[in-house]
Amino acid sequence: MKGQMARMHRALAQFMLDLHTEQHGYLETYVPYLVNHATLYGTGQLPKFGEDLFHTKPLEEESESSNYALIPTAEVPVTNLVRDEILDEEDLPLKMTAHTPCFRSEAGSYGRDTRGLIRMHQFDKVEMVQIVRQKTR
Repeated sequence: MKGQMARMHRALAQFMLDLHTEQHGYLETYVPYLVNHATLYGTGQLPKFGEDLFHTKPLEEESESSNYALIPTAEVPVTNLVRDEILDEEDLPLKMTAHTPCFRSEAGSYGRDTRGLIRMHQFDKVEMVQIVRQKTR
């Protein structure tokens, strides 16, 4: 994108961030675009979506501390902001938002069982995440 389209792209993201933070009580976050595999396992992206991620090393060369991937969604680093924390119930819900690029290869899905929008390998979105109290019956 360039020119007016680039400005429109920026304005739409800014509008959504402002809307969620000013009117709906979300906390804006700025998160990394490269995360380790422990982060991806913690959010359920691995192992299920392993082929759809852009890794720094092939999966078969994975080691606990040396493999990273580009984020498939801002949900991954945003939810990890409270990883390994015990949250007080009165502090819930936590509402967080972030504008990030997302990177997905969506291996093998092009044209198969898909209708409508076909995603690019990189796209931006404004993500909204809530950490809420578990519902009981």
